[in-house]
Amino acid sequence: MQNTKRLLSGRALAHEGLAAWHAALDDYTNALQAAARADAQPDPYVLNSRGNVLVSLARYAEAREDYMRSAELFQRAKGFRGANGSTTMRLDGANSCVCSASTCACRHACR
Repeated sequence: MQNTKRLLSGRALAHEGLAAWHAALDDYTNALQAAARADAQPDPYVLNSRGNVLVSLARYAEAREDYMRSAELFQRAKGFRGANGSTTMRLDGANSCVCSASTCACRHACR
């Protein structure tokens, strides 16, 4: 199943490069169906890519569904969130807690 899904996704990407939107859509959909048949979670990258194809076909409502599902899966992915629950780290190195209590009881990494 993994090889089939990978091959279909790769071919779909090639179709995208040629602006063969319907062929790309078919391959991405087949890759997602292969995962479903194997009782596996859909690949969020494939969902996002299918969303891009749907936008190219002006099928915006369907694209939004794929983008939302993709975002949900990425956020649930192991290790996606930091120790403080944030999905992104501050680039300046400062902690993001706004708690002013001397003993912080919030979920942020204040110490």
